[in-house]
Amino acid sequence: MKIQESSHESEMKTIELKHGYSREHRPDLKQFIVDMICTGDGDVPLYLKIDSGNIDDKSVFVERLKEFKKSWNFEGVNVADSALYTKDNIIAMR
Repeated sequence: MKIQESSHESEMKTIELKHGYSREHRPDLKQFIVDMICTGDGDVPLYLKIDSGNIDDKSVFVERLKEFKKSWNFEGVNVADSALYTKDNIIAMR
């Protein structure tokens, strides 16, 4: 893998901490989203994006992969949880 030079600087934006579904059954806690892409052994993070709480991961998976591939010359396999495997995402990844 090789990182490519980017002509634009990343923009910082404010995220919103929001109440929402909690797997821990703690509706009193606010949430935010961390999207991360790591090397195969999981030791080195290659991409990180922080988002407001309650973003539907099914709707942003393909966008995150496209952003990652703009910055990295990458040949390999993408492994994700079941949220990636929707009809719309499979079509978009062709």
